Amino acid sequence: MGIPASTGAATFADRNSSKQSITLNLKTVDGQALARRLIAESDVVANNFTPGTMEKFGLGYEAVKNIKKDIIYIAMSMQGDSGPESKYLGYG
Repeated sequence: MGIPASTGAATFADRNSSKQSITLNLKTVDGQALARRLIAESDVVANNFTPGTMEKFGLGYEAVKNIKKDIIYIAMSMQGDSGPESKYLGYG
């Protein structure tokens, strides 16, 4: 029997049990510097912040592309990049 989708943390743990993870505080200079080091070694950056947030951290597409030219950059905000609801958070 699977874990109900409504259990959030348990679902995350179940679906990511064989993966390594790290948490960064991108509001800090150290967190941003570590993100840049990780990006240089990565193939994909997945951004699910509201539009403009990664740019505030200096980690928008143009900045990331300058770190690694062949990066795949995924921006996936819940409400889209523009429009009246783009500033709102959400999870689907």
